[in-house]
This record gives sequence, C-alpha cells and structure tokens, in this order.
Amino acid sequence: GPDDDITLFYERMPDGLFVETLTNCKYRHAYLSIEGDYVLAKGLNLTALANYQWYTRYKTPDDKRYGYTYTFDTQLVYALPKAKINLVSNYYLRYDWLPLLQGREYFQEELLGCGVNRMFFDNKCSATLMFGLPTNLISKRTFREIDIEGYRSVTYGDGRMNSFIVSLNIRYSLGNGKARRYSSE
Repeated sequence: GPDDDITLFYERMPDGLFVETLTNCKYRHAYLSIEGDYVLAKGLNLTALANYQWYTRYKTPDDKRYGYTYTFDTQLVYALPKAKINLVSNYYLRYDWLPLLQGREYFQEELLGCGVNRMFFDNKCSATLMFGLPTNLISKRTFREIDIEGYRSVTYGDGRMNSFIVSLNIRYSLGNGKARRYSSE
C-alpha cells in the first residue's frame, strides 16, 4: 500500500557525514478509550476520559518500531445554586513514547485549569474564563534519540510550563438549539 507518514531519517554520505532528511514510512495507529460522566452530588459533575494509543512505524515489515501514548482528561463542574454560573476545574495529562525509524522520542503535556462558566441569552451563548496553572507531576525533560550504526544523537528539551495562562472561550448557537455548557474542547 501507499506510504502513510513522513518522518526524520538519517543517512551516511560517502564522505562519512550523516545527513538528516525526511522520508516516507508506513504508520499504523490504534487506540482504546473509556469515558465516564458522573454526578457526585447535586450540582457537582465529574467527566473522566482515559485513552491508550499504540503506534507502529516501519519501512519494511521486519524492521518495525513500536510506541505508545496514554492520555487522561478529567473535568469537574460545580453549578452554583440559584445562579447561572458554573465553577470549572480540569486536568489533562498526555505521555508519549513515539517510535522513529531509527530511534524514539519522548514528549508529554500536562495542563491544570480552573475557571468559571456562564450562560447568556436564554442559554444560546456560553462564556468560559479559564486560568491555566503550572504543574510538575511528571518529568518535563523531553528528548529525541537517534541510534544507528556509526551515529548516535540525543536532543533534550524542556517541556515545563512556567507561566500563568488565561483564556476566554465564547460559544454562540446560531440555530434553534442551545449552546453547550462548558466543555474541555
């Protein structure tokens, strides 16, 4: 079948130097998810999503490289009694071990947010103000490792979020329906 992906590739030149370029490869990706919505108490709702993904990259069937990702996404919403305001908190974690044709790559993402949501115009408009907070529950030292005959390279990065982030999300339903309440999308 046709090649599915483009990825980094390192090749030795006749003069002994290595050149980094891009090449086509086969790429297979599958995942399994489970999601739950729970009412913890009157006005208090929890949504949780767990996802596991696995990958295969290869040029030939006998030289396959494997990797995986898992994500965990939770959202806690509390509807204030007798008000159109919701208090919102969410936590998102992504952990990647990605296969390269000649090595592997580690990446992660971790987000914690708190905020408020309010409905307007007979529930046709939803506005959410969120505050992102720095988190350090997992290692933020990312890397790309290439290991082939005659060449080895490791590049490190720093994935820490050291700043305070504020976001405003506004949704308006143009049809006859109502805007959805807060969502982590």
